[in-house]
Amino acid sequence: MLPFVLALVCIAALNIYVNPFRLYWSMRFDAAATNLRLQKYELAQRMQPPPQTVILGSSRVMAMDPADIERYLPGPCFNFGMQAGAAEDYYAALLSLTEGAGLPIRNVVLGIDLEAFNPSAPTIYESRYFPEFSRYLIHTPLARARLSDQLGLLMSMQQTDESLNVLRRAFRRELDVELVSIEPNGKAIQIAREQAIAAGTFDLQRIIASRVRKYPSRSLRLGGYKRVDPVRLLYLDDLLNYCDEHGIRVYAFITPYHPRLWDVLDQLPEAAILNDVKAQVQEHLAAHGVELHDFSHIVSFGGDPQQFYDEIHMRPDNIHRVVEALFGGTAALQARQGSDAVH
Repeated sequence: MLPFVLALVCIAALNIYVNPFRLYWSMRFDAAATNLRLQKYELAQRMQPPPQTVILGSSRVMAMDPADIERYLPGPCFNFGMQAGAAEDYYAALLSLTEGAGLPIRNVVLGIDLEAFNPSAPTIYESRYFPEFSRYLIHTPLARARLSDQLGLLMSMQQTDESLNVLRRAFRRELDVELVSIEPNGKAIQIAREQAIAAGTFDLQRIIASRVRKYPSRSLRLGGYKRVDPVRLLYLDDLLNYCDEHGIRVYAFITPYHPRLWDVLDQLPEAAILNDVKAQVQEHLAAHGVELHDFSHIVSFGGDPQQFYDEIHMRPDNIHRVVEALFGGTAALQARQGSDAVH
């Protein structure tokens, strides 16, 4: 019992001292990373000519190049991929751009994570304190009282993770290492990882081996994923209804896992919920005439298992293949697979 209590005390002390969300008195370190949702909102507002297509999803679509989408859809494209983006983020991001910023969005490219409908996953902190975004979280109870935030987040995994991230960034800044940059069109470039790849020091297999068995419990939160979250399905319906009412076309796909992550998930009976997610999301999309492309396994789009940064984030080559399969259909996929077979 005593070690458990000491661990909680240490976590609380860490969060108060680092204070990543600026809930406490300590100012020893910088705040958590710049609110990415706010940053992308401001970039989209400044984009000229304004975007007509927006890419929505989690960090897994952040490296999708808007220029690739512009080959298939008219007008400029902006990437609004977000860290830990869930179903409520898809809806809030679109409305913040259209209703909030007045941008003429005509197409949505929607990358759906299987995690996006998990009732045990919290709404990410940064979305709650960005008013132009949070006003559209209409079905999400938001803890707005500062005292409740201070107490509720004191020993939370969410704030603890951010405290550790702040410390990592402080250390890396001393080493002058830039991890990721965001382009004016919203695309993310993995600077540090690409530098490691170019230097021949990037070891994908080591990265996956160190992370893949932790993913089901830590990131996917399978222990609390007993059903598809009806509130998040409601956000999906709201998104689709809004698009219907405003003549916005949706192109949707499920983001992939690395095959080695599937090897782990396929051994877990509780991972059967992921099939329920696919079925229910597909049903809701089909009711609005939207086809769901299931790219959860890389074979579905001719993906390369070497073209990943880790167990869930793809490198540009695989992302290009996703775009080709999404817009080019079977012919483009067969051509890609035929070319790979020749080589």
